[in-house]
Amino acid sequence: MNLAFQYARRGALAAGIAGLAAASFSFSTPLLAATAFDGDWEVSIIVESGTCDQGFQISIHVIDGTVSYAGQINSTATGAVTNRGAVNIRFAHDKDVVDGVGTLAAQFGEGKWTSATLKCTGTWIARRN
Repeated sequence: MNLAFQYARRGALAAGIAGLAAASFSFSTPLLAATAFDGDWEVSIIVESGTCDQGFQISIHVIDGTVSYAGQINSTATGAVTNRGAVNIRFAHDKDVVDGVGTLAAQFGEGKWTSATLKCTGTWIARRN
């Protein structure tokens, strides 16, 4: 899956949170090629604690269960989606890192994210494009 930030108020936060969407995640079950979750997803970031800016939209792309960032800022995202929809992702921008976990269904998804470097936490919701 490839998630890309559509709108970002701060590059550092966007990079960190995109993990929800950015990242490496380990799963106990192997990934399958051409998963049911492959494609483009739009992710909304909700800040629940800390001083991070609100209102980010991130675009992510998933190919063969592998998550990547499809945004326009200089950031990286790594992660995976299992064949059951479990998501693990890490997003990095400069020194800021955001880790996210959650679940995808056919058209929607949700989860949580944290950033020790940005000192923020929150939730995310995703919609298939």
